[in-house]
Amino acid sequence: MPVMTPQHTPAQVRPGNDSVTVEWLRVRDLSFDPRVNTKPLSVKFIADRVKAFDPDLLGVPDVSQRDDGTYIVLDGQHRREILMQIGWGDKKVQCRVYHGLTIDQEARIFLGRNDSRKPSPVARFLAEVQAYKPEAVAINAIVEHIGWRVHEPTGKGCISAIEKARAVWRESEKRHRKPNALESALAVVTEAWGMDKDAVSGWVLYGVGMLYVRYGDAIDGQHLIRKLQAMPGGPLKVLAEAKQYAALLSGTVGSGVSEYLVGQYNQSRRVNRLPEWRG
Repeated sequence: MPVMTPQHTPAQVRPGNDSVTVEWLRVRDLSFDPRVNTKPLSVKFIADRVKAFDPDLLGVPDVSQRDDGTYIVLDGQHRREILMQIGWGDKKVQCRVYHGLTIDQEARIFLGRNDSRKPSPVARFLAEVQAYKPEAVAINAIVEHIGWRVHEPTGKGCISAIEKARAVWRESEKRHRKPNALESALAVVTEAWGMDKDAVSGWVLYGVGMLYVRYGDAIDGQHLIRKLQAMPGGPLKVLAEAKQYAALLSGTVGSGVSEYLVGQYNQSRRVNRLPEWRG
């Protein structure tokens, strides 16, 4: 990342296009917007780079200049923190500056321009929501409707297993399930186990979701909820049993969750039983 010493004037990145410029900006004047920079900072990554600091390896950050004069880092938040920690807050560095962007446009650039460290699935998903990607918006609406939010690290009321949620949503859309199986699964585990983070751990959420993908309206939701509530150990018990199924039958843990729950659902039920998962 070049550092400015003499006076420098902005240079156009593309001839005839004044919406993107290259400018020398003071490091401490660069700021963040969590709606755009959804990728959390890695303390370890920063500490490692501070120890072996080499300005030639930092590249050029992407920045958005807003109407109020603030500069939002679209990509390069780790680089900004590294420079602050080595005492370069008052130095000027070369930045690629975008002008006249909306917040959703900033989020799209975040998705398209990342440094060598790829954003986590949660960070990328949240950026997609901000950028109005239809799939992400639909999934996020379901999550929030049930009372959860996509966030990392996982805590009470937070979901981080977004890739498993995506998989359920997509399979449900293929089969035209209404409501989407993701919504049905989230509603059931929430009613059974509350806002416990283990209730929406990846394989548990996936396994319950795939039950609804396959069986849909054939499932008596209240019966399934009662079965889940009666399980000692709750979602951790389900996960432990599923792992045993997966090991014994050479399947996935998600399939093990579904298979185990079908057995529990059908137990002592003479009518309206679900077909066997491997039937």
